[in-house]
Amino acid sequence: MTYNSNHIYNDLSKDTELFTSVGDYQFDIYRMMRKETNDQWELFKPATNIYWLHYVLDKMLMSVHYKKTNTILHSNGLSNLERLKNVILSFNSAKGFAESELILDLIGYKKP
Repeated sequence: MTYNSNHIYNDLSKDTELFTSVGDYQFDIYRMMRKETNDQWELFKPATNIYWLHYVLDKMLMSVHYKKTNTILHSNGLSNLERLKNVILSFNSAKGFAESELILDLIGYKKP
């Protein structure tokens, strides 16, 4: 983030455990981010937002324990999350993803 011409960021290169740890997908995300940023964390790299969105979708599908899982609404919701997870890494930015035909279709947007 840039505020008053100053870059505000967290230099993750100082926390080497983030890149060597295992056991959760988040550590793979950190390694992907390090590769994307070339360990220059002050740079804005929109793809890193995509990586985190993929992580969130993965958690929503694999780790969240939902109530009322026997409804059509729940089944449709999980199917939509799965569709998003399967394609999100093909986008270069969260903006591009949010403006994609897939998202517009999911929210029911009809072009005039």
